[in-house]
Amino acid sequence: MLKTRTEEELYKRLSKIYNIFEDSDADTMNDVFKLWLPYKRSITNSENTIYRHTAHWRKYCEKMSICTKDMTDISRVELESFNPLPKDETLDMIKNAF
Repeated sequence: MLKTRTEEELYKRLSKIYNIFEDSDADTMNDVFKLWLPYKRSITNSENTIYRHTAHWRKYCEKMSICTKDMTDISRVELESFNPLPKDETLDMIKNAF
C-alpha cells in the first residue's frame, strides 16, 4: 500500500512506479505537442489546420510555465487555471462577431 501526504504525491509516485512516460520523451506539454503535430498532419489533408493548431499553441500555450514544466509536477490547481484561457479568447471572438 502506498501512503502519501497528498493526492498529487500519490500520482507522482504511481507515475514513477508504472513508468507512464517510459515510451516517450515527452516530459512537458510542449514535448507532447511536438510529438502530436506529425500525427495530426498524418490524419488531415489541410495544411491550414496544422497552421491554425501551431499558431494557437504558440499564442496561448508555448511560453506558459505549465507547458514548460514537467507534467508530473503540475498541480491540479495549475491545470484548472490553465484550462479556461483559450475559452476566454474564443468567447471574445464570438461576442465580437455579432
